[in-house]
Amino acid sequence: MVVIKASIEFIEKELTPASDEIILVTDPKGVVFISNRKDWLYHALGKLSQEEKKKIAASFQFGRGPWSWFGLKITEEKYVSDSSENRYLMHRLGLNNYPGWDVIHLYNLKAISKIVSDPLIKITGPIVLALCVLVGLAVSLLYRKASDEIFKRKTFEKALQKNEERYRSIYHNTPAMLHSVDTQVV
Repeated sequence: MVVIKASIEFIEKELTPASDEIILVTDPKGVVFISNRKDWLYHALGKLSQEEKKKIAASFQFGRGPWSWFGLKITEEKYVSDSSENRYLMHRLGLNNYPGWDVIHLYNLKAISKIVSDPLIKITGPIVLALCVLVGLAVSLLYRKASDEIFKRKTFEKALQKNEERYRSIYHNTPAMLHSVDTQVV
């Protein structure tokens, strides 16, 4: 028998974690003795056999039962999931001088992910925005330079075409006899 010289409500209030955390105190058979989840109180962590249920009933420690299992499944050594498929990181700590009694702390993995990702997003968000602005400015600058080069090239092409037309006009319209010789032809 465990004797706690304080109100259970007081202890549960002191153990009240954040909304994404669950604290359980379990007896050696896995029955939840203290919990911040009222729907898990006096339920079993795992499925109990009829013999185990009889032993618990004989101890008069948790009333008449039924000490039903609330669906907590251990998926890996430190991870569990509940009947709603919420996944938790589990930390189990035995109570000194009370063999088999455990304090179990469950922390929602989605909350852990949010705690890790939110500061990362706050830090990287402005950096990504600054990079986007810089890339936009670089593209704009390169576009302007390319446009200037294209404009210059077209201007030079027009000037070259005008000069060629002038040369042909002079060549064909000159009254003197002009003859061109190609030095490449043998």
